[in-house]
Amino acid sequence: MKIVRPYEKVHLIYDHLMKHVDYKDWAEYIDEIVEHHGIKGVELLDVACGSGSFLPHFYEMGYDLTAVELSEEMILQAKEKVEYFDDIQIFQQDMTQLSLDKTYDVVVCLFDSVNYLPSSDLLVLFFNHIAKVLKPEGIFIFDVATQYSCKRHFGNFTENGTVGSVQYNRRCTYSFQDNIQTSVFTLETDDETFKETHQQRIYSIEEIERAIQQSGLRCIATHGDFDLDPIDAETERAHFVLKH
Repeated sequence: MKIVRPYEKVHLIYDHLMKHVDYKDWAEYIDEIVEHHGIKGVELLDVACGSGSFLPHFYEMGYDLTAVELSEEMILQAKEKVEYFDDIQIFQQDMTQLSLDKTYDVVVCLFDSVNYLPSSDLLVLFFNHIAKVLKPEGIFIFDVATQYSCKRHFGNFTENGTVGSVQYNRRCTYSFQDNIQTSVFTLETDDETFKETHQQRIYSIEEIERAIQQSGLRCIATHGDFDLDPIDAETERAHFVLKH
């Protein structure tokens, strides 16, 4: 069995794993947040864009798009999804080391991407880099999976499936002691077996708020579970809206 880095092989089944996600509705929700907070600009940066499933929907809404993603394999998939759209740039960059030559009206980081940052120090570093690419009156929207959600759904979860010639097993566990969600994938192709481990830090709301306070940004709103209402103790997916 060969040990590989995150998304080196999971990219082969990623869109299958995410087939339950309505990216169009989610993108419309983000657009609703943008409108709710009075942002008029159309330049949008998607940080940690993954396989690019949000990009076509943002493009159809009229946003001028730039995206960054660390995984080369995921970038190739994202580029395929937008190959017929004009002027969408996708760069390979670490989300904690953003280096772009312009600023944006809207910056988003969606679908648990922030949970991949393993420490509060990296969370603060990430927010500081976001501050550098955000226009003075722009907003940054990100979401996190909450501790409530992980305890409810991922304490012990197993999934098996087949995608084309790839057979996979996914085993998710949640450590209540250190709030780490671990997903271990075993993937079998025609000629080799791979093991890929993903770990996500499931921050408390208080930890996120402290990291924001230590950064160059401030939180102007929270929205829970795809509504504009504030988050509460039973929120499963929390969206934060930050400004300078």
